[in-house]
Amino acid sequence: MDVDPRHYEQIGIKDNDIHNIVLSYLVHNCYRETLESFVDCTGMPEPSDYIEDMEKRKGIFCCVLEGNALKAIELTEQVACDLLENNKDLHFDLLSLHFVELVSAKKW
Repeated sequence: MDVDPRHYEQIGIKDNDIHNIVLSYLVHNCYRETLESFVDCTGMPEPSDYIEDMEKRKGIFCCVLEGNALKAIELTEQVACDLLENNKDLHFDLLSLHFVELVSAKKW
């Protein structure tokens, strides 16, 4: 649907669409407590599959923040086996992080 930007104000957006966008954002960024509050406030059904995916993603995210790139790669391959194969830039970034870890720890 291509709409002239001058007519954006005239487009009706449903609350449910907005709620789904916010829900997706909260899940993607692993804001579990905020997600639970949002679901309670909006009356949306609790997305059980989102919670499971969020916890897996949060584990990978924590490994990256802790500087454990190899563990992050391992967990990513368990969760989405072809993600790193299809996203070479992400794989390269994780391997680069591992290289930085090795250099800073002087284990090379």
